[in-house]
Amino acid sequence: MKCIICDGEDFKLKFSGRDLLHDLDGNFQLFECKNCKLVTLDPKLTDDEFEKYYPNDYLSFPLSIETEKNLFKKIDRQFGVNKRVNRILKKEKKSGKILDIGCATGIFLNEMKNKGWDCYGVEPNNFAANYGKEYFDLNIINKPFEQTNFLNSFFDVVTMWDVLEHVENPDLVAKELYRILKPDGLLVVSMPNSDSIECKIFGKYWAGWDIPRHNNIFDSKNINNYFSKYNLYSEGISSFTGRHGVIVLSINFYLNQKKYPKKIKKIINLVIKSTIARVITYPYYMIIDRLNKSSIMTLFIRKRKFDL
Repeated sequence: MKCIICDGEDFKLKFSGRDLLHDLDGNFQLFECKNCKLVTLDPKLTDDEFEKYYPNDYLSFPLSIETEKNLFKKIDRQFGVNKRVNRILKKEKKSGKILDIGCATGIFLNEMKNKGWDCYGVEPNNFAANYGKEYFDLNIINKPFEQTNFLNSFFDVVTMWDVLEHVENPDLVAKELYRILKPDGLLVVSMPNSDSIECKIFGKYWAGWDIPRHNNIFDSKNINNYFSKYNLYSEGISSFTGRHGVIVLSINFYLNQKKYPKKIKKIINLVIKSTIARVITYPYYMIIDRLNKSSIMTLFIRKRKFDL
C-alpha cells in the first residue's frame, strides 16, 4: 500500500473487523499510515460486492421528510437539512450551479432547488437516484462521479456529504473537483474524524469506521494536507452534523456484540434515544464541536482564483 496523502509505505494494522451495520459476513482490516495517520481499508470492496454492502435500506438512502410519520423525527430531520443549506447560503450570497456528489435520494438538493439554485446530483445507487428523479424531479446522474464528464469550471458549489470516505480513488476525484469548480468556487466536504473523542471512546465499535464501506478515514490535520495537493485550500473546519446519531449507532454496535439480555439492551436504547439524553449531552457537543473533536467534521474549501 502507498498512502494517498504522504506517499508513505509504512503502515500498522489498527484492527480487523466486519460489517456491524448490516451484520454481514466478511473480514476486513484497517491500516494506519505511521507518518500522517490516514486510516485505510484493506481489502476494498469489489464491484460484485457493492450491491451486497449497499442495500436499498442503507441508512444513507432516506425517503422524503414529508413521508416521516414520527413528528419528532420529522422536525429533527428538517432541522438537520436546514443546517446544511444555511451553511452554504452563509458562504454564497448569490445562487448559482450546485453539484451534490452522492446525493442519495436528493433531500438536500431539493431544499437548495427551493432556494433558487440550479441543482445537479450524482448518485450511483439505482434506487436512490431514481427516487430523487421521480419524487423531487431533480437532475441526477445515476453513475459514479468518476464516470461523469461535466464542463470545466462549471459549478459555483460542490458538496460531498459523507461521501469522500467511500471513494476508492480519491486522487481522481480531487482532480475532477478542481477541474469542474469555478475559480473561487466552494467545495464542502463532510466526513468522519478519526481524531474525534468518540473514536477514542468506542474504539472498533465507532460508527465512523463503517467497515467495509469507508475506504479512507481522515483526521482534521491530514485532510487539509490532502486537498492542498490539488490546489484546494481550506477556509476552516466546522462540526455540526452527525452528533447524537453517531453515538447512538456506536453504542448499538457495542451492545450487539455483547451478550447482554435483550431487555437490558432495549432499556439502554430507549434511554440514549430519548429527548432527555439529547438535552443532557447538548453541552458536550457544543464543546467538542468547537474543538473539532466530534465524530463528523465539515471542511469549507476554495479553489483559488489564481493559482500561486
